[in-house]
Amino acid sequence: MKTKNIFWGIVEAGLWYLFAVYFFYSLQNPTDIWTTALVLLVLGYLATWTCPLIRNSGAWKNTFSKKESFTS
Repeated sequence: MKTKNIFWGIVEAGLWYLFAVYFFYSLQNPTDIWTTALVLLVLGYLATWTCPLIRNSGAWKNTFSKKESFTS
């Protein structure tokens, strides 16, 4: 396993930890539902984006490759 993958795995775990902590905090304390939803959505997207398994998948590489252009 590459050091880069280990680093991104640790970052991903930290983001999911923050997601869980904020989720349980919002259940216990009165918070604005829209702000809570935005924070959880951003944390979820960032955690998914940093996942080494997803970043090294073929679908991820095809999504961000510059081989095809959708403009005519």
